[in-house]
Amino acid sequence: MLSTKAKACIFMAMSSFGASLSVASTLSVTILDLDNQPVKNTVVELYNPDYVINASSYDGSKDFEVAQRMRQFDPFVLAVPVGSSITFPNYDKTRHHVYSFSPIKTFELKLFSGQSHEPVTFDEAGVVALGCNIHDAMQSHIYVTDSRYFLVTDEAGKAHFPELPETSFNLKVWHPLQEEAVAPQTVVTSKGDMSVQVSLSIIEEFNEYDSEDEYAY
Repeated sequence: MLSTKAKACIFMAMSSFGASLSVASTLSVTILDLDNQPVKNTVVELYNPDYVINASSYDGSKDFEVAQRMRQFDPFVLAVPVGSSITFPNYDKTRHHVYSFSPIKTFELKLFSGQSHEPVTFDEAGVVALGCNIHDAMQSHIYVTDSRYFLVTDEAGKAHFPELPETSFNLKVWHPLQEEAVAPQTVVTSKGDMSVQVSLSIIEEFNEYDSEDEYAY
């Protein structure tokens, strides 16, 4: 699905607002398309080998949910740390059949309605694409990372990282509809506020609700 024709451009801007030794480094990342419109559901990962995690070292939440509502997965893009457990509750009245053929995690949750199977554990970094064997329009993507610092952009195309250590990171961005892979960019954090703007070429964005009226609830 990915094209090699389009290229993404990265623009960086740094500003300091009374930075002092007591001020932590913060980084705001904004993702825009080539028409300068915000791109939500973009994974932003800050990678440094000194700040990686494994299944036992991450101290944040490792229990997540990908719900099935109105014949769609919610959320469309989910980023989780390695070792996370994800449940797939079905809040629709109809049955769903969740599957993944992705190399890092192949699984199948056969026909079920109004319930959730046992959690699925994702113990390898990479991207997992989800589908439903009954409703072809249902799509979702799980981005599994071993980085301590990762977020998914909001409706404004923004991801905000507070209290970062002063170091060098590889800034990685990923969106399921990007036209080609984007090379990581080096970001050096320092005391104060930084901002980075990424211009990302994507295909026409998938509408998560295109097929809502196709099936009865």
